[in-house]
Amino acid sequence: MKPTLIPKSKSDRRAAGVALFFAVITATTFTWGPLWLRILGGFTTLIWIFNAYALPEPVASDPSSDEYSRTINSITQIGDQLSDLSRFLQTERARVADTEATIRKLNDEKTKLEPLVQTQRETVDAILAAHAERTRMRAWKERLIGFGFGLAASLLASIVYGYFKR
Repeated sequence: MKPTLIPKSKSDRRAAGVALFFAVITATTFTWGPLWLRILGGFTTLIWIFNAYALPEPVASDPSSDEYSRTINSITQIGDQLSDLSRFLQTERARVADTEATIRKLNDEKTKLEPLVQTQRETVDAILAAHAERTRMRAWKERLIGFGFGLAASLLASIVYGYFKR
């Protein structure tokens, strides 16, 4: 609590007024009063000053000021939370902007590569069609050769059977 010249409570203000009164009385006794009266006045002035300023009464807080303090604290907390939310939103906006830039870059790359991929796809399809045709032709050749070998083996088997049967 910051010290002030005027005390906060009414009783401390009265004590400061009494101290001022005794200080004036003591100052006037320095010219015409006896020594014991000057000492008593100075001592009394010091006691009242000590009572008013060194031992102040606690000031009861006003309920409306407590409400104002709570409201101000609440507003401060809300302000802090809004600041945190603003920082979060800024980082999220930056992340979204980065993601959008990446998507744009990928779409541009796709647009550039699409004709090349289409050309390559046609080439691959032609190669696969030629391979399928060649495979189909080989299959017929292999079947004919197999049939021929089967026929020759059958003739050879009947010749060998006829030779051993006699």
